[in-house]
Amino acid sequence: MYQLTADHAAAYVSAELTDNKMNAGYFNGLAFSDSVKGYLNKSYGDTSLVSFMVNNQIYLNRKRIQQKNLDLKSITADLANYVLQFNGVANVYTAEQLNGDVLKNKSAELIQNGFYRKRSGDLAILLEPAWLEELSTTGTTHGSTYTYDTHIPLLWYGAQIKPGYTSAAIDITDIAPTIAALLNIMAPNACIGKPIVSITK
Repeated sequence: MYQLTADHAAAYVSAELTDNKMNAGYFNGLAFSDSVKGYLNKSYGDTSLVSFMVNNQIYLNRKRIQQKNLDLKSITADLANYVLQFNGVANVYTAEQLNGDVLKNKSAELIQNGFYRKRSGDLAILLEPAWLEELSTTGTTHGSTYTYDTHIPLLWYGAQIKPGYTSAAIDITDIAPTIAALLNIMAPNACIGKPIVSITK
């Protein structure tokens, strides 16, 4: 039995899409960072309330916020509203949202699945489809929640696999329990997926 897939696909080249008058663009992270710090300075008199920004996440300086007797929840909500005004930003999710109720749309769900309270940022930014961070305008990248990044092939073949095809949505977390079912062994302890019925039946 063999299985072949990939961890991601790839986004379209934004420059090509914009050349063809389609909705796409490049998000200037440096200009965004400067603007956020300027806003914090104007609103709270302190640019150090943000520790750093990486992978479309904003990490707040909780120690500094506590020293200034500021309210973390209020600053997070305030900053989320500010970030939403930027061209290319589709939505912003706070750590409180991501650690709380199940979010209803697919992009939010995928961001929530990757959220880990101990290491994730206080704000997670979702860019518009076909918007990339402005690292280079001559290539592409990956890591978004959109179909062009998450729709990948999943091939199974071998003695136990019957010929077939499915267009049903399958999560990457379904691979481990499917292999376990085919081998007739227990799934891994932290397994959260379900066996792919069309393969295991």
